[in-house]
Amino acid sequence: MGYETSTALFERARKSIAGGVNSDVRINMKPAPLFFKKGEGAILTDVDGNDYIDYALGQGPLVLGHSHPAILEAVERAIGDGQIYAGQSELEIEAAEIVTGLVPCAGLCRFSLTGSEAVRRQSAWPGPSPGEPSCCGSKVITMAGSTTSSLLRLMMAMARWRCPRGNLPAPCPR
Repeated sequence: MGYETSTALFERARKSIAGGVNSDVRINMKPAPLFFKKGEGAILTDVDGNDYIDYALGQGPLVLGHSHPAILEAVERAIGDGQIYAGQSELEIEAAEIVTGLVPCAGLCRFSLTGSEAVRRQSAWPGPSPGEPSCCGSKVITMAGSTTSSLLRLMMAMARWRCPRGNLPAPCPR
């Protein structure tokens, strides 16, 4: 396996990207962080032509693998209608109906642009109002090993440190 092109790209990246990478996880990869050019199914191909099995699958969202034909077809259909509205769309409702249908105890759902945004929202959620049913209690579901689950563990640990009651996610009284 050769890494000449990845090494050259890393040297180039170090001139415009702090540390040469945009993730601390990749900063100390040897001989250089890998630069990928293609993903198909569970296989990633780097710029040097080396193939790898992608066990991370985008830290969770690529459960069907890279470039799954059904996903590509759906994206191709949808992208012609616009990309980011900064407003509501019927597709959001349809997706929420699917999620709450598949996970009945979810009751309601809310979509986020990033995992960090979802964790921030969840950590500030006071829980159900008095008299409101809560079949899930205070459980939070994340993908094991994802960056979101790592951030959530950190935020929950910080909140427990600040609030000795430890009964999260309810906010700690000041």
